[in-house]
Amino acid sequence: MIKLLVFLFLLISNTAFAQMNIVTSSIPGGGADIQARVIAKHLSKYLPNRQTVNVINMQGAGGLNMTNWMYNVAEPNSHIAILSVNNDTIIKGILKDKAARYDLEKFNWLFSAEDGDDNVFVLWANNNRGLRNIEDMRSENIYIVGNTGPNNLQTYILEEIVGIRSKIVYGYKDIIRALQINEIDARFGTLLNARARYPQWLSEGYEIQPILQVGSSKRHPLLPKVPNAREFAKTDVHKRVLDYYEKNVRLARLIFASPNMNAETINMIVAASILLEQDPEFIEDAKKLEMGVDFIHHEETNRLMRDLLATDPNLLRTVTHR
Repeated sequence: MIKLLVFLFLLISNTAFAQMNIVTSSIPGGGADIQARVIAKHLSKYLPNRQTVNVINMQGAGGLNMTNWMYNVAEPNSHIAILSVNNDTIIKGILKDKAARYDLEKFNWLFSAEDGDDNVFVLWANNNRGLRNIEDMRSENIYIVGNTGPNNLQTYILEEIVGIRSKIVYGYKDIIRALQINEIDARFGTLLNARARYPQWLSEGYEIQPILQVGSSKRHPLLPKVPNAREFAKTDVHKRVLDYYEKNVRLARLIFASPNMNAETINMIVAASILLEQDPEFIEDAKKLEMGVDFIHHEETNRLMRDLLATDPNLLRTVTHR
């Protein structure tokens, strides 16, 4: 019945655009970019007149450039964006940072194309640098951890909770290569992305090894020997920071739109996302890439975002000002 109602809504919708664009802050070939392209391929089936869906890459500052552009520049009814909310984009918005030229309360949060309950962020370390486990990094040495953009939250977890002395270097266009050629010691990335693109990283003894999990309250079944950051938390602040991070990871691939997107377009995309999640061809393509296929839909996405945006700014200041 729900599927029929959604189909009828799309059938009678008179919204018509030449194309829809999905904007991602990921580099071409990155996890969010791959996911955006699979979504774009199949989403067009459920838009009026099967309009084209293109992918635009707008990397820089860990999603901040893209989010600023979506708020201030994007044509509101022909652009949606895909964001990994674990980065500093949400924190800077909550803290009203001058670099965040947007109001998080005003965006239209559409859905999450992945439910992060089955995902976790992993610190992948270079075994060639002598890093076989997290204890190898909990020493007096300073280790270089690469990131595509600034992420105060991950830095806080590494340094203040886990006890690693690190030098965070960001801005890499090809962070995977930097790890593989021994330019950096470690980097954060999702388990889902590694399973899809680098399954060899899960093989014991391979040059790249998982040594820490973050973003879940317990160890992932695929990584039973890899410690969880929760195991190092000592204070109430530590636990509250991890609570916040885990809420972020739940909304693994957040799809959002400009504050000015009209109600008809919002309803059109939300309805299309319900059909997309059930599309056998989409599911087949997603599973080949080890992508999640369980969406968090519009109402629940907005509930989770309200919860995130209600986070005490003082807690987040402890993360950004150490």
